[in-house]
Amino acid sequence: EAQLLSLRQLYREQSEGDPALLGSLTLQLTLGSAGQVAEVTVLSAQLKDKEFRKAVVAEATKWNVNEIASEGTVIDCPLLFVREGMDIATVVNWEKTLRNLREEHAPVKSIPQARVTKKK
Repeated sequence: EAQLLSLRQLYREQSEGDPALLGSLTLQLTLGSAGQVAEVTVLSAQLKDKEFRKAVVAEATKWNVNEIASEGTVIDCPLLFVREGMDIATVVNWEKTLRNLREEHAPVKSIPQARVTKKK
């Protein structure tokens, strides 16, 4: 939860200038020593604003989760960006519709559920 505060603030600032900024991003975090994020990979993105995506990735590289995971752990982290006061059910349905459209028109990898695995 503490790691997400900076993302919430970043999103608030960015969405004030662009009210249409909403969507999802699934990151894969690979942890290094002392629980610091050593690598961030974007697994999927439903955000038009490339600069905002870059800012989210840059913020995620600053995270430290040593209290919940050890070096070599890989975490898939789905993030949903919606404006305060928006109906979450509507946004989730929107996401499902987009995913179904993608699946109908091209073979794509589905968004994985949140998981934590340990590299050997």
